[in-house]
Amino acid sequence: MRKVYSVETKQLVSSLFREFKSYREIEALTSVPRDVLRLWKARARNDEAWVLADERKSLLSYEEKEEIVRLHSLGDSITDLAIRFNVYRTTVKSIINSHRKREGKPAKRVQSQFFASSIAASVIEGRFPSAKQAAEFYGLEPRTVQRWVKSELQKDRDCDIVRKNISDGGVPMRYSASAVLAYTMAIKEWILKNFNLKDHSDENIVSIIGSLTQKGVPIKEACSWLGINRSTFYRKRKRQLQSQEPDPLVIQMTELQKRRNFSYGAKRMAVYLSKINGFAVNHKKVARLMRLHGLNSRVRPKRRCSAKLDATDQTREPLVNLLNRDFSSTSPMKKLVVQSINTLSIK
Repeated sequence: MRKVYSVETKQLVSSLFREFKSYREIEALTSVPRDVLRLWKARARNDEAWVLADERKSLLSYEEKEEIVRLHSLGDSITDLAIRFNVYRTTVKSIINSHRKREGKPAKRVQSQFFASSIAASVIEGRFPSAKQAAEFYGLEPRTVQRWVKSELQKDRDCDIVRKNISDGGVPMRYSASAVLAYTMAIKEWILKNFNLKDHSDENIVSIIGSLTQKGVPIKEACSWLGINRSTFYRKRKRQLQSQEPDPLVIQMTELQKRRNFSYGAKRMAVYLSKINGFAVNHKKVARLMRLHGLNSRVRPKRRCSAKLDATDQTREPLVNLLNRDFSSTSPMKKLVVQSINTLSIK
């Protein structure tokens, strides 16, 4: 049963397309399947009034199904066929798969090796800026074209492709594997001579990769030479930049503590910073920064509590010390002692 979506849902999806939201975010917000979203996005490229277009409610005829199979065999993509016949992509996929099962063919369309190699070569040589644009031009999936390009690069193991900037009029050039290996070994020897690889501090790693990038080495390749991930380098560089730049919160806390004689704690400081900055500041972050920069509040010395006995009631007679600390007795129950508890007033 074909599900028909309302115009309000399509308008919401169209607005999310204009905000450059991803398929995952739109699917979570609207509960529309990703396959339908891909179809709607392709329609939005060709027709701006696709939201108001009527949805097809009748089933496909036998002639239309045969036409879909024929056009797909000629090279039309599933998305183009879905737009042409005003159906969903899943409908087109089921028709094509059922036809292939009847013919005894595999479920997926198998492209010729020459076709895949030619498209990969066009991307490598720079006729297309990216694999995604090549896929859009030929009506293919971007991941399929990316896989073809990767396999084409891995196939030619005797050569290493070094691509220049196409905007500057550069032409892709090929170097032999021995030349690339000699260049790599020379760079490694230069690293060993000029840098201390045993030091894994942020400053050392960032300085090494910065020196390599100045010589034209890509960051990914430099990280592979040092045996670290690219994300590790970016994290170290970010941490180094954060340590170099003064934190405005630390400056504000320092001024306040000097003005208040270091009497503010973390929670009180967080409330103050939230008021003057106009946004919420977590007290845990404030406590961490105060502890790191030595801005903790000074602990006040404890004062001794002075205990003072209340004045005895003037109406009572003064107590007489009858025992006078003589607790000895000849028989039991002769001398009994009752402990009196006086109330302490602490000032």
